[in-house]
Amino acid sequence: MVRWLTAFIWILSAWGLASGGARAMAAGEAAIQSGNAWRITLQPMPAIAYEGEMIILSVDVANSRPETRDLELAFVLDGEAPQVWRGALGGGQGTTIAFPWRVAMHPLPRRGQMRGSMPTEAAGPAATPFWHSEFTLRDGRGDLSGLRAEGGSLFDARGNPVTLAHRSDDDAAHRRWMPVRRMAAAWRQRNAPRFVWIPPAMLRGMRGGSDLSDAPDAPDGPDMADAAVNGGVFSALPGARALTFFSYGRNPLAAMLAQEPEAPWLDGHPAMGTLAWGFLEAYDRYPLPVFVRALDLTIDRARAKNPRLRLALATPLPIPGEPEASNRYAEAIRRLARDKNAVLIDLHAACLTTPDWERFFRLPEGDGAAALFPNNDGASFLLDALAEALW
Repeated sequence: MVRWLTAFIWILSAWGLASGGARAMAAGEAAIQSGNAWRITLQPMPAIAYEGEMIILSVDVANSRPETRDLELAFVLDGEAPQVWRGALGGGQGTTIAFPWRVAMHPLPRRGQMRGSMPTEAAGPAATPFWHSEFTLRDGRGDLSGLRAEGGSLFDARGNPVTLAHRSDDDAAHRRWMPVRRMAAAWRQRNAPRFVWIPPAMLRGMRGGSDLSDAPDAPDGPDMADAAVNGGVFSALPGARALTFFSYGRNPLAAMLAQEPEAPWLDGHPAMGTLAWGFLEAYDRYPLPVFVRALDLTIDRARAKNPRLRLALATPLPIPGEPEASNRYAEAIRRLARDKNAVLIDLHAACLTTPDWERFFRLPEGDGAAALFPNNDGASFLLDALAEALW
């Protein structure tokens, strides 16, 4: 009886950063060395998909043996008929197999499986399973506990990929959020708190004007606000005392997952929340579609938890030395603000139209060197822009 070894499985994030994929790769090395393995790669799945969207689930398959072998792949989604591909691959040959499926919100959660089988001499025409991979489709507005973000992908506790299904609000729902000028007077009367959600490295860079780009990021989540920024040196800058800053890391998917019900801006009281995302994502070249969808879903989740919350979106400051790197992220945020009827704070445009704007990032040594994050002049510019939009 032929012994079948574990398949060589690559479950990678969309940009090769998922540790789950790295572990699967290491586990399959022995099978490749034995000369008796298929190479199967389940291509990255979207972290967030909209209801009704057609998803193409692609699998790369390669025959590592010299002889031609038959293969059967089955894609099974709970509640739907299986999709099956049968074929033969010659020695050393490979192919890509695509399975389409349309995202539906009900019933959720839904589990999907991809199974690989192969006829054997002992089993005759029957197909013997030798590989499988799982994923889950979950409601993006439901409980997101137990998920982790790695690169541009989401995974559950077992390392299986997860796609969040998102039912986007319609225009009528968006229009119920009052325009900013109508709300400004009400906020002044109510003294509603104003929160700004921004990368912590941006806040640290405001302290002494030094380059702190190598400092470790603070953990994600509103409970991890940088106390030295909400107090200390930064709080002495004009306008800073009227704002409370929350920090998040370099991954917008992780920031979305860290949104907890006990966050003060989601407690049901009137509040103004500003999402100042995009600066580090532009610097890191984080995939734009994932960034936009994470921000979109975060807005809808926040509004669902606190109907009295008023949201603003801030475009990222341009990156010193390469301002074009943030152009696409700034334009995406502008479009999202229009679509979601959110207040737009266009830091990107305001900065670029300011003469010698790169002085906001210049190091104090005076040699022309620029830091990645704003100095004190840049912090004052940022606060002035926020104050002009929020008051």
